Amino acid sequence: MLQRRICWAISCVLFTAMFVGCGGESNDSVDDMERKRPKGPYAETLLRVCAAPDDVLSQGKEQPFDAEQFDLYRQTQLALIKSRLVLDAALGKPGILDLECIVAADDPLAWLRERLNVAFLGDSEILSLRVYHNEADEAKQLAKAIQEAYMDEIVFSERKEALVRADILKRTYRMQVTSLKEMQNSLWQLEEQIGTDASVQAQISRELATEKLRSILRRKARAAERLDEIESEIGLLTPDTDTDEAEPDESVDSADASPDAAALKMLAKEQKLIKAKMVELKKLREDAEQELRSLGGRSADLETRRLEIQALVESTTMLRREIDRIELNLQREPRVRVIQPPFAVP
Repeated sequence: MLQRRICWAISCVLFTAMFVGCGGESNDSVDDMERKRPKGPYAETLLRVCAAPDDVLSQGKEQPFDAEQFDLYRQTQLALIKSRLVLDAALGKPGILDLECIVAADDPLAWLRERLNVAFLGDSEILSLRVYHNEADEAKQLAKAIQEAYMDEIVFSERKEALVRADILKRTYRMQVTSLKEMQNSLWQLEEQIGTDASVQAQISRELATEKLRSILRRKARAAERLDEIESEIGLLTPDTDTDEAEPDESVDSADASPDAAALKMLAKEQKLIKAKMVELKKLREDAEQELRSLGGRSADLETRRLEIQALVESTTMLRREIDRIELNLQREPRVRVIQPPFAVP
């Protein structure tokens, strides 16, 4: 999931926010912004942080408002804007490192953070982002760079990850649909060749053996589904790597500063365990199929094919539902929107 770099940044900045909060200071009031801000001219941009996300599933019904959750969300956004993740991205925007003020700074990130002030206007949804600097044009460029970095790295990151995940799931879905059609055609051909068994005892025995096989196939389908999820997560964390050919490195030190590296290590361990379980389930399936064949001859082959198709149908249906859920979420309007581009204030 985009999400892991953001979670890492959130954990760092929230700790800082909690530490500052213990001292009785607040970071979100206009009074504090006015009292603590550097003196002199500045460039400002305004954003709207909606109290509740747009829900395409609500069908126009009013959703309950949670003031505590909204306040936590506001504080998180304030902290994220001033995080290294966003400011590094802002400094990397075209032309920013060539600005005279940045070239002259011993530590550009620290210099930018000192001149950055973010606050909500009272209890409203309006967030003010200001960069204080004597050169109006440079101040506007810096404010715009921070605004764009925040939108790219935080606001739009979840959408980007959802698009990648939806693409992976759609490819898997198409492959399963193709396999399902082939299996169904094979089943129809087999049904034309096989008769029925009139023995009641044989039928009962086959039903018991069939239920055993069905349980194994369901477990196998769930394991395969989790493997698909792991591959999706690996694809999100390593977008430039072919996950069908490369596996995450389990040797990554857990103390590594990169949250992606730690996440890949955990995914690799889980992937290894599930693959081992799949081997075990394959053996159980073969034993159950052999038992069913001994009870029903070729009709057991027919029942096995039906169970395989049923398991694949269930898995394909779940994939389709997940794809639909992601696509519905992608229709939502971003919770944070720019309402005023950067403008200079003398």
